[in-house]
Amino acid sequence: MKTPTIVAAALLLGAGLALAARPAQDAGADPMAQAFADAAKYLQPQPEHTWLEQFLGEWDTTLRVTMAPDAPPMESKGRATVRWLLEGRWLLLESEGSMMGMPMKTATILGYDAFKKKFVSSMCNSFDPFLLQAEGMKDRTGQALNLWGPMDEYLTGERDKPVRYTWRIVSPDKLVLEVHDLAIGEPNTKVVEVEHARRK
Repeated sequence: MKTPTIVAAALLLGAGLALAARPAQDAGADPMAQAFADAAKYLQPQPEHTWLEQFLGEWDTTLRVTMAPDAPPMESKGRATVRWLLEGRWLLLESEGSMMGMPMKTATILGYDAFKKKFVSSMCNSFDPFLLQAEGMKDRTGQALNLWGPMDEYLTGERDKPVRYTWRIVSPDKLVLEVHDLAIGEPNTKVVEVEHARRK
């Protein structure tokens, strides 16, 4: 039996013993119903879900990839669509463009986990072999969302490199996604930038 199963069984047994030890007038109480009542706050829409609405729409994208600090970024054009995957809860960001001359499609799920009190995302694309997962929060201005997560680098053999993804809300019609390779060090960590201009 796996450890989580043992822990769950112990918790259920403890809840049952606690219920049995209560006075007779409390014996009819349903601890599971109370647990669900206590958890209801996590199931309600949060202000952070409303904040995500500004991502919705059709966007023209400009991808810039920096291969070296002293080299100009490689630039390519594309387009993106952002819609609700689950209304008011989870966004689906789908984009088409190119990376180093090769066509690339990207799909990202972005939302807010009310229990963790963090924004979370999962991203995959047709170029790389991995699923990128990250979590984080807005900055104090409320105009930038910073997410951190690991990334494997199959070109160099590195695994679980620390990466920061920053979404900047420049205006209602402009979003910028930055990807920072934190293993580089302090300065010049931005390796990818995707500018989103709302399609008119």
